[in-house]
Amino acid sequence: MEGYWQSEQFSTVGILNHLKTVKLHWFEGSDTELDLVRYLVENANILEKIYIIYSDTLKLYDAGQASIVEKLMQLNKASPCATYHFVNDATNAGQNMSQGTLKQLMILRTEGLEESD
Repeated sequence: MEGYWQSEQFSTVGILNHLKTVKLHWFEGSDTELDLVRYLVENANILEKIYIIYSDTLKLYDAGQASIVEKLMQLNKASPCATYHFVNDATNAGQNMSQGTLKQLMILRTEGLEESD
C-alpha cells in the first residue's frame, strides 16, 4: 500500500498546501494507517496538529501505544510546527461521538474552513 498516497490516482497537492489539522479516529497502528500519517506529515508544509485517537483495542495496551509513538516521532515533518496529540478519549479531541457513529478514517481541516468543534 505504500506509494498509493503518491500515485496519480490520489492527488493531494491542493489539500496539503492548506492542511493544518488531522484527526485520525479509531487508530489501530496498521501499516496502512501509518503510511497515511507518514505521507501527510512528510508533505503537509503548514500542518500544526495531528490528533491520534486510539481505538478501543489499542487503549488497553500501553506497549502498543508506545510503539506507535516511537514510529511516528521518527518521521521527517515538512512543517516544523507540527505536533502530535495522542488521545485515549475522543471527547478530549473535540469530538462528541455516539455509539452509532460510523468508523471515520480521518477528518481533514483545511485553512479557511470553519471548525465545528
